[in-house]
Amino acid sequence: MNKLFARQLFLIPFITFFVLHIVSYATFGYISLLREIIFLFILFFSLFLGLKNINWLLGIVAIELLAGSSGGLFEYNNISLRLALLALLLTVYAVFHARKHPRKGLFLGFSGVFVTLTVLGAFRGVLAQNTAQAIFADTVPVLFLLMAFPLSDFFKKYTKEEIFAMLYWLVLGAVWAVFLGTLILFILYSSGAAVLQAPLYDWIRNWLAGKITFLGEGYYRIVIPFFLPISILTPWMFWYSMRILKKWPGRIAALTPFFALPAFHLSRGLILGIAAGFFVFIFFKKWKEMFALGITFAAGFVLSFALIHFVASSGQSFGFNTLFGRGAGVIEQGVEESADTRRLLFKPLVQSIQDAPFFGHGLGFMVSYYNPYVQKMISTSHLDWGYLELLTEGGIVPTILLFLSLVWLVVRVFKAPQPVALFTVSTLAVILTSQLVMQSLFHVYGMVILACILALYDANIHRSATSS
Repeated sequence: MNKLFARQLFLIPFITFFVLHIVSYATFGYISLLREIIFLFILFFSLFLGLKNINWLLGIVAIELLAGSSGGLFEYNNISLRLALLALLLTVYAVFHARKHPRKGLFLGFSGVFVTLTVLGAFRGVLAQNTAQAIFADTVPVLFLLMAFPLSDFFKKYTKEEIFAMLYWLVLGAVWAVFLGTLILFILYSSGAAVLQAPLYDWIRNWLAGKITFLGEGYYRIVIPFFLPISILTPWMFWYSMRILKKWPGRIAALTPFFALPAFHLSRGLILGIAAGFFVFIFFKKWKEMFALGITFAAGFVLSFALIHFVASSGQSFGFNTLFGRGAGVIEQGVEESADTRRLLFKPLVQSIQDAPFFGHGLGFMVSYYNPYVQKMISTSHLDWGYLELLTEGGIVPTILLFLSLVWLVVRVFKAPQPVALFTVSTLAVILTSQLVMQSLFHVYGMVILACILALYDANIHRSATSS
């Protein structure tokens, strides 16, 4: 891939990120006027392009996913732009393209298992009288797995080297944009220029679906939804940088956001997942790469956190008490509030599983527990424990079927060329490890990664068949 095209791929998500966020914030508070007009303009413009060439519509959906939000920067009657664009893409594909490209085997079987079990889980949730809003929220992410169908057709037009190069530069542009945006927010809050509960924070919570928490000594923890796909792709991005960037200074410069962003979000689950993603390099006989990349990430993360905390605290502290305090929460649930909340959820979740062990309570199930921090009973569908959530909502039987499908996928993909297999195993390792303490698998970005894996596999099978 030539440098000009790589630069263009980098700049598309980079520029789009800032344009969408600036316009969204500028129209914050004018929902009935400007935001809905912008929503409809983007939707109809996307339809116009999609009817001419579905790959243009696929590209718009991909760029929106890379824009760093939860999809709610623009809404119309509580329907997010992301969901509307996905519905548009799947509709155009089903009407004009599906019959031209019939699917079978792993591709159809894997996606069929996930979609069928989700539909049954939603039906079970309706029977259990779970709230419609919670059922809908749990159902929507699986729809993004269906992106595998148009993605597969797109991937078949390119070699795997071209596909991975496009993915690398698009993700790198998005990650750099998220890093700079997060850094700007951190500077605003740590300097006192912005305060919590002000209009900016309202926009971050309600439209960006992010969260900002003061941890003391001028340090703020910043969390946005896009940190999940960044973490999922971190081991692969490090490995691919080793392949295409020949000198270490260039690699470090390109990967700087991957060191610094974990220092902002401080997610125990995601950091454990990233470690697991590096560990699977062993299965590809890449001991040196695993060691070099893992040590580089760990050192970069710790140094980034220490430097940021030192500056934020005006030179008072490197923040290791904060860092290791959150780290201790992985094994000592009572030492930190968010970890302690997870501990409080554990017993009600286990009891819920015992009440309906085989087929669960259905999607949208809510657990009630007493929270001593707010001194009242809390009911939530945000269950924190990823695997316990699967067992609570789906039950033992559907959960076993899901993981048999994942094993089937990994076994088949292991026979594919190494870049495809390594992408699959490293990303799944991050997802399934972080799933211990969060919902990574049945998250929009978890489903998008699975869609990419399926599309890569199907495209590889197609290339093998046409070349033989």
